[in-house]
Amino acid sequence: MTQPQDDLATRLLDAHTTWQLAQLHGDGLTEFIERAVAEIYDAGSRLRLRDVVPSDALSATLRRAAQIVADSQALADLATAIPVRVHAMAENADHRLDEVAARADVEEFVAAILDLDRWHERSLDRLTGSPLVGVVASAFVTRLVSDVLAQNTDLARKVPGMSSLLSIGGSAVARARGLADRQLEGVLGEAMGKGGELAVRRVNAALLGVLRTGPVRGAVLESWDLEAGEPISGLAVDLPPEGVRRLAEAVYALVAGAADTAYGDVVIDTCIEVLLERHGDDDIAGLLRTLGLERADLAEALDRALRPALDTLHATGDLERIIRTGIEPFYASDEVRRLLGEGPRRNTRRPRQTGGGRADP
Repeated sequence: MTQPQDDLATRLLDAHTTWQLAQLHGDGLTEFIERAVAEIYDAGSRLRLRDVVPSDALSATLRRAAQIVADSQALADLATAIPVRVHAMAENADHRLDEVAARADVEEFVAAILDLDRWHERSLDRLTGSPLVGVVASAFVTRLVSDVLAQNTDLARKVPGMSSLLSIGGSAVARARGLADRQLEGVLGEAMGKGGELAVRRVNAALLGVLRTGPVRGAVLESWDLEAGEPISGLAVDLPPEGVRRLAEAVYALVAGAADTAYGDVVIDTCIEVLLERHGDDDIAGLLRTLGLERADLAEALDRALRPALDTLHATGDLERIIRTGIEPFYASDEVRRLLGEGPRRNTRRPRQTGGGRADP
């Protein structure tokens, strides 16, 4: 390339860099984003979701995202730090629980849980196969019976004349215990331990009876009403930060562990199938509007997200460098060299003949 051609290529590169830089800074960025969003919506009105986002590509992307969630120490740290910070916010004292969750939504949630009769029954039935659950149920029933007997004894002692009677009976029981070398709770505990499965079934039956016929729904909502007007800080005061941290770590470990499994991959694929079944034939622009993203909303969100980073890059000079580095190979290419070496294009068309034999200019 001759020196004048080199100078021309450099001037074109400089001009292009300046023009592109203006598109990504100041008012030019707003216009650039609005124009780009308008073009996206215009093209998106003619493209279906399934044509733009193939299921296999989307599946691979989401599976990779699940692996990142499972392996990222930074995400694990944030998953713990954020709940702890939220728990300690001073603003918790300025907001009530009913400002966060509407009573109607809570009522529907409670109703949905309590109406799962079959799920309650099957879940409780599965507990009967656990020996340890049988021990717990036996201890529960034993303690309950023992407490009831002890309370009845205390009440009876307050009746005139019953104290002496109970004293005589107590002596007889004590002698009987001495002979058997067992206490009442020991007898009940052994009996219930032998029939642990029966104890579990009895407890399950009692719980199911309460769920089906008891005023559980009203009791839960009444408890909600008592707490809903209290500041959120009052609800969290009994939960120490260390407890919040441990709970957050446990929840994240469960989610991350499940995400990076073969079953997690199947769940991701199923979610994609549902998405494409319901919206695969929707055009992109219509789907964005269904999600509540109008053109102006998307443009504003992009401007708000991109401007701080681009302004910082512009101030440091990195934005100009990035632009110039990206387009400089084009102006150094053989094609541009050839075009600059040819000079202005000449008109090679033949003149059109008129009826009088003269050629039009």
